[in-house]
Amino acid sequence: MRARHEWLHVAWPAALLAVFAVAFRGQATNGSRPDSGAECGTSRTADLGVLERCFSLQSDDIELMIDLGGRYESARRWTDAARVYRRALEVDAGDGDIHLRLGEVLLQLGDRQAARREGEACLAVQPRNGAALRLVNGAAATAVKP
Repeated sequence: MRARHEWLHVAWPAALLAVFAVAFRGQATNGSRPDSGAECGTSRTADLGVLERCFSLQSDDIELMIDLGGRYESARRWTDAARVYRRALEVDAGDGDIHLRLGEVLLQLGDRQAARREGEACLAVQPRNGAALRLVNGAAATAVKP
């Protein structure tokens, strides 16, 4: 009888640990909504809704903003893309690629002068960027048409 009592005394903490692990493992593998930055780190290929939730959690993550802005561009949500790229430039004003992306979006929105300024900002840090040069020239050429 004493041996059984000692065995139960040792086994019940292990049983509780197993129940705890199973309960929390189910929550961790749910995956429907990222609740931490660690989950968002693996969400780069996630759908737009997941990227938006991650952005609300990590509003200073440049790579996340580029991914989100690109998704907005693919969805032709130009205003949302411009907003995200402007936020990215608040974090890193010297990123020529973001200036270029913002300029291309602004051109889609019909703001040729702002698109040209963004293209010029890109060229200031990436002087040989052909896409930025095309953006500046294209924005200037379409701006002078009647």
